[in-house]
Amino acid sequence: MLRNTRRGDQDARGAAPKQSRRASVLGQVASGDPGSADSDRPLPIRWLMPGIGCLLVVVPTMYFHAARQVANRDAFVYAEIAKEVVSGKRLYAEAWMDKPPLAILAYAAPQLVAPRSYGAIALFCGITIAVQAALFAWAFRQCTAAIVGCVTFIAFYPFTTLDFLWPSTEHFSNLFVTGCVLVALAITRRGRFSLWQCFGVGALACATFHIRQHTVVSGLVPAVAVLLAPRPAKEKLAACGAILAGAAVMAGAVLALVAWLGDLDGYFWTVFRYPFSYVAAGRISSTSLLLTFVSQGALPFLVVLFASVAAYGRFWPLVASALVAGAISCIAPMHGLGHYCVSTFPYITLFIGLALERIARIDLRLTWSLAAALAVGSTVGAATRMYTAYADPTYLTFLKVAEAIDRMAPPDATLSVCGPEGWEAIQFASRLPAPNTFCMMFQLQPPWVDMLPKPIDAIFADYLAHPPDAIIIEQGVLDAAQARDGSPGEVAYVRLMRSLLDEHRFRRLPTAEGYAVLVRQPHAGGNQEEQPR
Repeated sequence: MLRNTRRGDQDARGAAPKQSRRASVLGQVASGDPGSADSDRPLPIRWLMPGIGCLLVVVPTMYFHAARQVANRDAFVYAEIAKEVVSGKRLYAEAWMDKPPLAILAYAAPQLVAPRSYGAIALFCGITIAVQAALFAWAFRQCTAAIVGCVTFIAFYPFTTLDFLWPSTEHFSNLFVTGCVLVALAITRRGRFSLWQCFGVGALACATFHIRQHTVVSGLVPAVAVLLAPRPAKEKLAACGAILAGAAVMAGAVLALVAWLGDLDGYFWTVFRYPFSYVAAGRISSTSLLLTFVSQGALPFLVVLFASVAAYGRFWPLVASALVAGAISCIAPMHGLGHYCVSTFPYITLFIGLALERIARIDLRLTWSLAAALAVGSTVGAATRMYTAYADPTYLTFLKVAEAIDRMAPPDATLSVCGPEGWEAIQFASRLPAPNTFCMMFQLQPPWVDMLPKPIDAIFADYLAHPPDAIIIEQGVLDAAQARDGSPGEVAYVRLMRSLLDEHRFRRLPTAEGYAVLVRQPHAGGNQEEQPR
């Protein structure tokens, strides 16, 4: 009996330090203090830097390989406009796009090295994503599991859905959104800020605005961190001035760029007026389609799981502001397009890093289980997409058509492409420039035709005065254009094709793959078809 009493006293004395340690860890978790003896060990710099170097090689290479597939026509629309600007046309005046000017740089910069290369654009997109992954890895370098979770999500999760994979403006703007998010994280962790950080926030937020206007809400996250920092009101007022100064400097740089490469009147109309027309053309039903698309994937589960854990403690204002900014950036366009969800990826990555960093202070095995689940799910999706891009390279078919038209057309010829979604790849891959400021035929159909900066009659007049030398057209569209009586609901580009065929003489060439190729003849008159030899 005495022996059992002594054993009970020893157990009680041993349990007290364990309870004390557990209470200490829970206190650190609640306060958000970094690190404890039971948490994940920091990744040594000698391992972190080579890992970041591998990211900067592997991720762009994977995105380059994925470019063998056509995922969305917007990539080729913006790439075509960038091709025209690189060749000397003035942005918004001679080559119009519906995005702010910094968006064009993401598609123009790769073409300075590799003209008309979709793979180069995808490679550049992969580099920007790899840089985002590297920045998150550095920000959470104190927790190896958090690095794994953040990197696998932001770098490889886009491969799980084709809507997320193509080089969209969301991916390019996310580079600057990531900067805003990580500055906010640094301010929240340290409880103080520098004026240079605030200046950078203003510049980064202005840069996001000049890629995708509604992503400027990313500046809300560091702004909340500055306002809630335990600093005197005088310092916070100076911080607000630094943010405005950074935004003003970036805006001045953008205006100088537009004055050099484009038209300032077109810039102001496109950047500040067009978004209202675009939102007005959207509907609540379109937004509900987007929400339906989101609910069918893993994103809602990831947001709820990791944001709820990350918000526990002193990081809740950071998480709350990131949730608001992510929701606005995704829903604000009021259209049901799945790739809008890409704008939320930096915020979700922040939630993943904070949550895994916090769970690691309580249960390291659980932390690595969650990180491993993210890694396995993302990498399996990436491997599947890599195989699909290898087995079904749809872009190569369009590339062959573009090469064929380039061989048969004279050096100074122009080209218009009129067909279903994806045919914009032919326009981009061809060396032949577009004949008109509005070079994509899908713009001449609802709802885009009502949002263009020029009336449709003026656009028709420009096309008839400067007709394309070659037209690649879908057979169904050609049949509709050759019909004498148009249907009441006929789209504008069919009427345009009919007017071109009436006003100018075109010769049809024999083609493979079912593409109809029309080449304009120097004399006016009827059209003829060349029989295959």
